[in-house]
Amino acid sequence: MKYNIDVNIRKEDFRRQILTVKELLNKNFCYQALESGFYMSPLHSRIIEALLNGLPPEQLLVEDNLGEWNILNGTQLVKSLLEFCKYSGVLCSTYFNIGKDRLSFADLSPLEKNSLQSTEITAIVISPGVSPQVRFGIYMSQRQKYDLLSLHTIRKDIYTSYGYIEEVANKICERTKQNNKYKIESEICTLLVGINYKDFIGNTASHNLDIVENAILENLEITDTLSKNIVATFEKTAMIFKDLKSIDENLTRALAYHCIINDKYNRQSILSAIKCNPAEYLYAEEFCNQLNLLIEKLC
Repeated sequence: MKYNIDVNIRKEDFRRQILTVKELLNKNFCYQALESGFYMSPLHSRIIEALLNGLPPEQLLVEDNLGEWNILNGTQLVKSLLEFCKYSGVLCSTYFNIGKDRLSFADLSPLEKNSLQSTEITAIVISPGVSPQVRFGIYMSQRQKYDLLSLHTIRKDIYTSYGYIEEVANKICERTKQNNKYKIESEICTLLVGINYKDFIGNTASHNLDIVENAILENLEITDTLSKNIVATFEKTAMIFKDLKSIDENLTRALAYHCIINDKYNRQSILSAIKCNPAEYLYAEEFCNQLNLLIEKLC
């Protein structure tokens, strides 16, 4: 299968736009991304109170879907402004002494209303029609850290197939008594690279694992058999990782998967083979090349 692993973010794929709160609230938002219902939570109250006291707002990251804005980063800011300015939200004065007579937008003086509505917000706007890989790249470049929640959030938003990953992760959590669902989701995505390793062996290019994982997610469909084999792999390797910590878990898991489907699974053989590979691989091609050598040895 041919995968889309070429990521080339261009200047025309996004724009930097500065707009006022009043202009922002007149945008057509994808309300599914904002979730149903509006209420002034303590978090949202803090955001509005900070703006009223002159603190700068966070930067937004949005997708322009032909005029409809889908919020990727900054959802709470947008919800807070909508709740307070449009839906009569009432502040609960969490960190700031704003006074009991200034709890709703209607309570503000004309000067205060104008000051809030004139507050400038910077938005990075992703252009319509860009590829999923580019959307992912722009989103992750705007994160302060490369964390599992960010991976879960953007992949769930971009790839319709991500529901398969969530379903399998839930099964693994139930069977192995683990509760770090986002970590398991990420590990499943890496395992999918190992499952499809033949498409990448011999390639001298260097693509980060997450780029290849995304390419697989674009056309992914997990069958019942594949799901069962993935769950079985996580169950068996969980016992290995309890005994041995300093090994590449992703490589171990991928090797175990192929041993299982070839009826060659032997815990001690896998341990002996994998001890020579303590480092984690960052690039898909070197990961798959090394996996191929181990599979030839054991399977």
